[in-house]
Amino acid sequence: MARLLLLLLLVSITTAQLVPIFDFSNITDPALAKALSDLDSATMTTPPASDSSPTPFIVFQGTDDYTSPSEDQSLLDLLPRDQTLSTFLDILMQVEDIVKIFSDPTQNPPLTVFAPTNSALKHYFDKEGGRVILRDKAKMRDFLQYHIAPVGKVPIAELKKRRSIRTMLRGQELRVGHNFITDKIKLNSHAVVNQKEQTEAVNGVAYRIDAVLTLTE
Repeated sequence: MARLLLLLLLVSITTAQLVPIFDFSNITDPALAKALSDLDSATMTTPPASDSSPTPFIVFQGTDDYTSPSEDQSLLDLLPRDQTLSTFLDILMQVEDIVKIFSDPTQNPPLTVFAPTNSALKHYFDKEGGRVILRDKAKMRDFLQYHIAPVGKVPIAELKKRRSIRTMLRGQELRVGHNFITDKIKLNSHAVVNQKEQTEAVNGVAYRIDAVLTLTE
């Protein structure tokens, strides 16, 4: 009898695909009550969610693919979907004229943006004294402009061929280097460009980089 009750319970849970909370206090058979209680505990246990590697750009069937270029979506529309660039975006939102450029779908020429990841910015703020830019709007603007190239959307294949790229900051340029052995692209000899994932919008393309670019380099 106990086995039959257990089998019926398992079939009910599987068919409904639900995880209800059961009260086993009224079951008189101690062995069955314990078995059902153990089953319920195991069913209700789920592994803890990991936030160490956020996965942006999750695309479900029937929804828009936000990793694809859009006819009407700007960089400001798309960048918030990349959780690894949230700190960079927070800084960007403090400078109104940069916000206008990123939100303008008619921006001409389009932009190529090199956006430091959250971990890169954390290292910069904690180890390199970078917090000073957060207290000075002019320095914040210079910081952002040094990571933006108003030269059109430069694809990876073209970036590998370049030796430099002009930024928005008073004609300052970034040095570009491509290692043919490792296939890595580095800016100013140390910031590695992520070639696998980028955000492409109507008014530009943004690449993740693993280090902050500074004028002293």
